[in-house]
This record gives sequence, structure tokens and C-alpha cells, in this order.
Amino acid sequence: MMKKMIGVALMSTMVLGSLSTTSLAEENEGGTLSRDDNAVNFISGDGPIAPTDPTDPDPDIPVQPMDPEHPGEPDKPTPTSGPLSIDYASKLYFGMNKISTKTANYKAIAQHITLKNAEEGEPTEKDVPSYVQITDQRGSLSGWNLSVTQTDKFKDVSGAPLENAQISISDANIQTKAEDKEGLTYVGSFALTVGKSQPLMSAAEGHGAGTFVYSMGNEESLVSEKDYNKMDENGMPLEGDAIKNKSILLNVPANAKIKATCYTTNLNWVLGNTPANAL
Repeated sequence: MMKKMIGVALMSTMVLGSLSTTSLAEENEGGTLSRDDNAVNFISGDGPIAPTDPTDPDPDIPVQPMDPEHPGEPDKPTPTSGPLSIDYASKLYFGMNKISTKTANYKAIAQHITLKNAEEGEPTEKDVPSYVQITDQRGSLSGWNLSVTQTDKFKDVSGAPLENAQISISDANIQTKAEDKEGLTYVGSFALTVGKSQPLMSAAEGHGAGTFVYSMGNEESLVSEKDYNKMDENGMPLEGDAIKNKSILLNVPANAKIKATCYTTNLNWVLGNTPANAL
């Protein structure tokens, strides 16, 4: 009986194996054709990319930066065009301040943004550090460098200068959602000298594709302070609260010749199409 059972078992195994082999042979009866030239091509993209949240710069989630000098009004700078672009640069506004005979360091007003695609229950606006956003869609991976130049002194409408006033930045950093975060260098702290180009950040050759933010400060840089940011019915300034950035300062020396007016200066943000020599 045992021999018969073993014989049946062996026969069953052979039959199953035979059926399996036959099935496989039928499936491959016509042979196999393999192609390794299936492809996708890319060309350079078009800039610029809409401004993003500098603390989480996702190009799929645009934001609307607001004018720090005119709360509630959108900031509308003109971005550069092309596959290598400066998408946005914050306006630096140091608020309305009382004249002092002492050395003073005035903090910049924080960048306020509105979140266009905020989901229900999430914040629709927030304060963030001032920032510059750039995007590289060239597809060449040839690197780039960002710099800034203060072209002239702070001056009033008549052209009278605010002598020896100096902008300084500290705690700067790079933020990105790009897959490749290698090859990036940046300057964390500096003081601007009128007429002198100041390097900010650079991507080495072989890197730098995507959207990158040069953030002038971090979340810890933002503080709540008093500021004369409101006007009464007669146009006189009223004291109110403002979120300021202690990582962006305007130093005005003691006994500076200051008039009760507005002083402005120009900052040129320049994006070069090669890496910086050194930062």
C-alpha cells in the first residue's frame, strides 16, 4: 500500500510540473522583445516662480508677501525672467522711529505673508523673516551666485544723506525643498558697505537646481515691539505694536544729522549664472 501511495504522489508531482512547463512555454511561444530607448526629454523652464513661504519654500504653495511699510497692501516687486530668476526680494523697512542723539539700532519690520492655499482651520497669514527667493530651471547644473549691493546712502526726498547709517544682517540661512541640497554655501552675517557687492549664497557646479530662499534671520529673530505704525485723524503717528526682525538692523551713529522725514536707499540683488569664487 505504501509503495502505491508513493507512486501516486510522484506521478502527481510529475503531472503538475509538466502542466506548469507547458503553460510557461505557451506564454513565451512568440519570444520576448525588450526596448531600452523609452524616453522623456526636458528643455529649460520659464521663470519666475511665485513667492513661497521662506520657512517652508514649497513651489506648489504660493504666498502673497505684503508691503511692510503699508500694512494690508500687497508687495509687488518686479521679478526677473528666464530659467534662472530672482522670484522675490523683500523690501527692508525699519519703521517710524523717534529721533535720538544716541547710537541706535533699528530693527526691520518682519515680512508679512498671506497663504493663498491655506486649508480650512490653518492660519491664513503669518510673519516671517525678510527673504530673497531664486529659482534655477536651466537644466545645465552650472551653478549660480546671489549678491546684493547698496548703491547709495540713505537719502531724503531732497537728496540730503543720512551719514554713516549702515544695514547689517545676522543669522541668515538657506531654505529649500529641492532634492539636491549639496554644493550650497552662504554668508550668515555681514554689514553692507555702500557701493560694494556683498556675496550672499552660491551653488557649486553640478548643483543648485530648484527653488532656494536666502532667509535673513529665523523664527527666533522675530520679536514684538512698539512702533509708530499708525496715524491719527490729523496724520500724526500713534504708537502701536509691530513684529520686528532683530537679525536685520539699521545702525545710526550718535549725534547723526537727522531730519524728521523719510530716508530711502536702493538695494540691487544680482543673480549670476556661475558659482561664486568663494564665500
